[in-house]
Amino acid sequence: PALITAVIFKNGSPSFHAFAQHASYLFEGAAPEDEWFNLGRRTLECTKRMMSLKLYATLRLCGTQMFSDYVTAAFDLGKTFGTMLRAERDFAVPVDPECNIVCFRYTPPGETDEKRIDLLQGRIRKKLIEQGAFYLVQTALNGRTYLRVTLINPLTTESDLLALIAGVRTAAKSA
Repeated sequence: PALITAVIFKNGSPSFHAFAQHASYLFEGAAPEDEWFNLGRRTLECTKRMMSLKLYATLRLCGTQMFSDYVTAAFDLGKTFGTMLRAERDFAVPVDPECNIVCFRYTPPGETDEKRIDLLQGRIRKKLIEQGAFYLVQTALNGRTYLRVTLINPLTTESDLLALIAGVRTAAKSA
C-alpha cells in the first residue's frame, strides 16, 4: 500500500494530456497548462491535491538521489532474493527477478505431483499471513501456482529473506 502515487515526466508538457480530465466537478476555469503548479491535474489521484505536497516536500528536502538509491536497493534485493532461492533445492524461481518483485514456489523434496505442489502454495501463503510476520500473494505462471513477494520496505535485509525462506518451510510442514 502506498499513500501517494506519482508519474514523473522528463518533459512536463505531455503530462497534461496523459491525465486529462473533462469533468466540471473536478476542475474549474483555467487551462491545465496555466495551472502548472496544480499537481491534481497530473496525477492518478486527481482530487487528492494535497497528497502531492508530500512528494514535493520530500523531493525538496531529500532530492532525487534518495529515491534513486531506494529503487536501486529494492531492485538489487529482489535479485539477491532470487539468487538465494535458486541456491535452495526445495525452491523454484520461474524467472530471474529484474526488480523488487519475486515469484517462487516451495517444492517439497520427493514431491512430483504438480497439482499437489500448486495447492501447497496457497496453504503456505495462508499460514504465513496468519502468523503475521510476512505478507505474500499467490499468482499463476504457465499454469502453475507461485508465491509472489514485493520487497518494498527499505528496512528489509537479507536476514529477513532468510527468515522468510525458513518460514515457508515451516509453514509447508504444517500446511
